[in-house]
Amino acid sequence: MGRHASADTDWKLNTEVLTYSRARGAFAGLTLTGAAIRRDEDSTEAIYGREVSTSRILKGEIAVPASAASFLDAVRGAKAQAIAATN
Repeated sequence: MGRHASADTDWKLNTEVLTYSRARGAFAGLTLTGAAIRRDEDSTEAIYGREVSTSRILKGEIAVPASAASFLDAVRGAKAQAIAATN
């Protein structure tokens, strides 16, 4: 199983895009244009210990669990690297 976090932006450098992926199996060098964002209900419940709406999480209405600290640190680090690379 592999995990990857990264930060990106649009061609005008106006929009920050943070991504996280979790994958199993074989990997091949293939790039597809486009993206889909969907909720992983099992993972959300495993992290928060109960069903929580994505809206409440994104609005900051739900406290971030300690188990998510290393992920958030990785995202912040990737964001800092992306910003430094554009300066």
